[in-house]
Amino acid sequence: MKCSFSRRVVWFWAALLIATPVWAHIPMVVTNDTTGYSDAIKIPKPEVSWALYSNLDSPTDIDFYSFELTKPMLGHVTLIVPYLPDYEDFHPVFAVVGPGLPEAKVHLPFSLPKGYGAVIQEPTGANPRPTFFEEFSRKRYYEGLSEFKQQLTATGTYYVVVWHPRGEYGAYVIGYGDKEGFTLKDWANAFKILPTIKKDSWVGKRGKPPVAPDSCGCGK
Repeated sequence: MKCSFSRRVVWFWAALLIATPVWAHIPMVVTNDTTGYSDAIKIPKPEVSWALYSNLDSPTDIDFYSFELTKPMLGHVTLIVPYLPDYEDFHPVFAVVGPGLPEAKVHLPFSLPKGYGAVIQEPTGANPRPTFFEEFSRKRYYEGLSEFKQQLTATGTYYVVVWHPRGEYGAYVIGYGDKEGFTLKDWANAFKILPTIKKDSWVGKRGKPPVAPDSCGCGK
């Protein structure tokens, strides 16, 4: 029996929604570099979950992302890296910066806006390093960084800042949020960039500085 195009579309989306993975985030491949808070990559619709595919491009690179809260909500941020050669020991760190957060207790390689605090997430030290299989892209990633998960009570602009304490560089994925709230446009965009993710076309150069700097911005 022949199936009409409209019925095939309905069945396609139904199958897709049934197969939605646990780590269901709207993917976004980030190609613009940032220099600070003023040109931070904006995370749209902070009430839903996102996966930001990006790279630290040099030993001094620091990436900035921002999101706006108009009401209190649970903030949840994670960071994973590709399951690729030379990535098992790649441990970029991130900080959530915002109003109402505690004062940073370690040196940071960037300044904080007036009245803002920061919570820094560092490697867990788990050995062997845990991995995670993402069903949508059928790709495996390394975990191993403590996650940020706490209630954000102050409204305003928050930032997620990513860097590497010893100046190493490479690809990473920021996972933001928990709530699934995808539109058909979101799904269409996800399938548009899926080949880029599956082929690792978004992954930049992995490297280490000749001499690791000791001004880590995340340490003693």
